[in-house]
Amino acid sequence: MCKIRQKNLRRLPVNYAVIGMTDLAFALLIIFVITVVPVEEKGLSFHLESWSEEPPDFIVLQQRNVLSIWVDYERKLFVKGDPLPFQHLTSTIKNLVKNPSGSLDAATDPRHIAIVVHFSCYTPYKYYLYMLDSIKTAYREMWEEEAIAVFGRNYDQLLPAEKRQIRNAIPMTLREDYSDCYGF
Repeated sequence: MCKIRQKNLRRLPVNYAVIGMTDLAFALLIIFVITVVPVEEKGLSFHLESWSEEPPDFIVLQQRNVLSIWVDYERKLFVKGDPLPFQHLTSTIKNLVKNPSGSLDAATDPRHIAIVVHFSCYTPYKYYLYMLDSIKTAYREMWEEEAIAVFGRNYDQLLPAEKRQIRNAIPMTLREDYSDCYGF
C-alpha cells in the first residue's frame, strides 16, 4: 500500500466573510435589474399619408419654393447648390422658409415650400440623420415662434386644434430623392 504523506495535503483556510459579500452583490444586482427602467429610444417620427388608389394632386411649385439639400459621398452639404457647414443648416432652413428679409431666392410663403433631400448611397448614415434632425429642429423652432406670436404660449402647451393651425401655417413638406442610388 501506498502511504500518503499528511504534510503535503494542507487545507487552505476558508474566509467566511467573502461568502456574505457575494450574496450581497448578487442581491444588489437582482434589485438593480428589477428596478431599472430601460430608456426607450424614439427614433425618427414620420407621419405618412394613407395609401390611396387615386393619383395624388400635383402642385406646380416655383423654383424658389423648392429647397434642395444635398449631402454627397464626401460628406459635403449643399443648400440650393451652395456649400454650407452642417452647423448652419437649421438657421439657413429657417431663413429660407420664413424669408424675413423678402429675398427673391427664398420662399414666397411658408405654406408653399417643399424641402427635397438628396443624398448619395455612399453618404454615411449619421450625416443623413443629422440633416433630417436639423430640418425637424428648424421647423420645431418656427412652430414655437409662431405659437408664441399667435397664442402667447409655447407649442407644447397648445391644444391639438391650435397645434394643427400652427402646422397648417408652416407645414413641413419633405421629399427624399434616392435617384443617385438607383440611377433613376
